[in-house]
Amino acid sequence: MLNARAVPAHDVVIVGGGQAGLAASYHLRRRNIDHLVVERDRPFSAWHNRWDSFHMDTANWMNELPGARRKFSPEQRSNDLAPLSVALDYFQDYLEMVDPPLRLGEPVTAVEKDANGGWVARTSGDAFEARNVVICTGPSVSKLPKVASQLPGHVPSMHASEYRRPEQITTSKVVVVGSGASGSQICAELARSQRFTAVYLSVSNNPVIPRHVLGIPIGVYARLSGVFDMTPQSLLGRRVARSVSDEKGKPALTPSPAELHRSHGVLLTGKVTGANPDAISFEDEQIVAPDDVTMIWCTGYGHDHSFVKTPVREAVFTDKGPIHVRGEAIGARGLYFVGLRLQHTIGSHLLYGVGRDAEYIAGRIAQR
Repeated sequence: MLNARAVPAHDVVIVGGGQAGLAASYHLRRRNIDHLVVERDRPFSAWHNRWDSFHMDTANWMNELPGARRKFSPEQRSNDLAPLSVALDYFQDYLEMVDPPLRLGEPVTAVEKDANGGWVARTSGDAFEARNVVICTGPSVSKLPKVASQLPGHVPSMHASEYRRPEQITTSKVVVVGSGASGSQICAELARSQRFTAVYLSVSNNPVIPRHVLGIPIGVYARLSGVFDMTPQSLLGRRVARSVSDEKGKPALTPSPAELHRSHGVLLTGKVTGANPDAISFEDEQIVAPDDVTMIWCTGYGHDHSFVKTPVREAVFTDKGPIHVRGEAIGARGLYFVGLRLQHTIGSHLLYGVGRDAEYIAGRIAQR
């Protein structure tokens, strides 16, 4: 850190170059606010790290970013679910349209107050000074349960972020842990490949949403009800927020675990409770021998804001995340967030919601 080179001050430094960071850049540029986007990898890197057969789990109409010069997946219907290639093409076009001031390949290791009341975003080689900083890093940390560390060393194990295709798996059996959106998609692909003697799915508590109700795409109901525009403080919004709490997990579209069992012969188990050289055990008392088996942990992602340093951390963060009003930190002037779950609405963490939240944050910065 002592060797970091000071970079001339900006009005704003944005940490993270995904959809939240690029939406923030778009709205800041519209207001002629000087800023810099610092990204540890490449723009939209989280999307580039999906498995090959990934498809969106939000309808096409929900995936458009602010000011985009083209529609998301114009060749499909508005309620269809686009493949990864379509999403990546859209993101590349958006990147070229926004043309943000970027510093790539520089992980931010610390964001802290400076002596003048502003902020410094530090990387291994630079110190970017700014009056304001917007954290747009998203849920980028792979979450693994404690039981994953109990696996015998000879058992291949990977997080969903490392999975790309069935050919990666060299064992005859595979256990997919977690039946959320990632787990359901990956499990279905593994089962359809017919490369394995057994595909297990360790079922979690997340709700499952049908793709169609009475023959009508679920996206139609979502649009008509305005569910993703509800605030978690509203009467209906509170009920929706409770139904998608961290304890229950992110909702997943069908196929449900039961449908995967019926259609593809997937073997369903309870949650993983333990592992040793003799057995991988589950809460429903099933056991899988830890021989010739690969574990794929589809157990989600978490935010990591530990790099944000504040004089009194308890004034800015709880164990659940930042203390904020619509993404503006209460206990640290000039610190903002975009892309938080339930930041302002039910859809704030989605592509659908980041544009509105980024516009609000840009407006607040303009008022300083």
